Parts: sequence; structure tokens; C-alpha cells
Amino acid sequence: MKSKNHRIKFYIILFFSLLLFMVLVVCPLGNALYDKYRNNELKVDDSLILPNVVIADACDENDQNCMKNVILINSAISLNTIESFNKLKLPENVDTVCFSSSGGNVEVSILIGNYIKKHGFNTCMASKYKIHNILQDGGVLTMHTGGCASMCPLILLMGEERYAIGGNFKIELHHIGKTRNYCICEIKTNSSDSDGDVISMLSSVGTESDINKKIDFFRLSQETDFKEDKLYRVTEDELQKYRVFTEYYSSSPLSVKTDV
Repeated sequence: MKSKNHRIKFYIILFFSLLLFMVLVVCPLGNALYDKYRNNELKVDDSLILPNVVIADACDENDQNCMKNVILINSAISLNTIESFNKLKLPENVDTVCFSSSGGNVEVSILIGNYIKKHGFNTCMASKYKIHNILQDGGVLTMHTGGCASMCPLILLMGEERYAIGGNFKIELHHIGKTRNYCICEIKTNSSDSDGDVISMLSSVGTESDINKKIDFFRLSQETDFKEDKLYRVTEDELQKYRVFTEYYSSSPLSVKTDV
């Protein structure tokens, strides 16, 4: 009888130990790997899935100002974004990377930021993007920008020149953070682990005055909380104050709208 009770106790301890291991180790690790490697390709319809990175034209609301042949990052950022970058066939004289992205993995974002710096690319935000040679009928796919959020604005700052083309887009920030998925619940916390790497990235491009503004802009993001559903909308005055854009091309009364 005593042996049987010991066996039952052993199996109970084993069960709860495995459960605890799943909750504290397997689930958080799986979530971290998913965040880094997830496939973020944009499904336009049943017959068309848009790669993470494409060649597009960046235009304002009325097509009065268009920049031809830009590199467009059009989804959340993960290692698949890097893979899509590597597969992309670049036309000659491509010199600008534009965004329609909700942000994403911090480490990968820093890699992309340093890639932009290495190649001396400019960056941009536009009201809409026109993608050629993607539809089966040969037509042009027009995408209205989803904005630039989370880590995206910090990569935007890595451009030699930073263009605002039109005004129907939004720039949003939140604190760099970590999401810990414990299977039965999810906990989001602010994190400062990557602050040094982000500041090092931002400090590698621009004059001393420009770099100081970039770092102050980053510190603005760190004044918020890590809440993906409650992002801080950067105002037009703040875009000017931190010199997020160096040049404006717009057919609308406001260079950049913050009420969209």
C-alpha cells in the first residue's frame, strides 16, 4: 500500500513539474521564436499574397508627388523580412526604403536599421504605395499606408534623408517591451535590455545635432508603456521638433496629418 501511495505521489509531482515546465519555459520560448520567425506576408485576396518587401512607387494622396521605385517594407518585421529583402531584385538607382509597418522584433529591426545605414539609403513615409507587376492582369495594386509604429519609426530615422510624401499616415510609439506567453496568460512588460543597441544604431548616422534629436525621440517612446493596443500618436509638432523628416512633399494643407 505504501509503495502504491509513493507511486501516485510521484506521478502527481511529475505531472505538475511538466505542467510548470510547459508554462514557464516552453510557452515563452515558443512565443519568442514565433515573434522572430513568423511569416508576415500580407494576404491581399485568395489569389495574391504580398511579400514582406516589394518595389513600389510612394505617392501622396492625389498622385501629385510620387517617388518611383522605392523599397517598401509592408508588414510586421521579423526574420522573414530579412529573407524577403534578400530575395528582392533591386532596379538600378534604388536609394529609398519606405514603410507601412506595425513594427516587430527589436533585434531584426536593428539589423534593418544598420542595413539602411550601410547602404546609405534614404527613408520615407507616403500616403499610399503603388505596386507594379504584382497582379495577374498586369494592373497596379494601390495600398494606402497602415502607418509606422513601434520599432518602425526608429528604423525610419536611419535614412540619410527622410521624406514625408503626402500626409495620410500616422507615426506611433510605445516602450520597447517583452511579451511573456505562459499558455494560460500573457504578460507584457517594459524592457530596457535593448536601449544601448538602439541608441548605438541611432548614433551612427547624422550630425551631432541630428543624432541628439533622434535619441530624444527614442526617449519619448520610452516615456510610454509597452501596450500594442494603446500606442502614442506622435503629433505634427513633435515630428518637427525631433526632425523625423528632413523633406516634405505634400499636396494636402498639412505636411503630416496626425488625426487619421
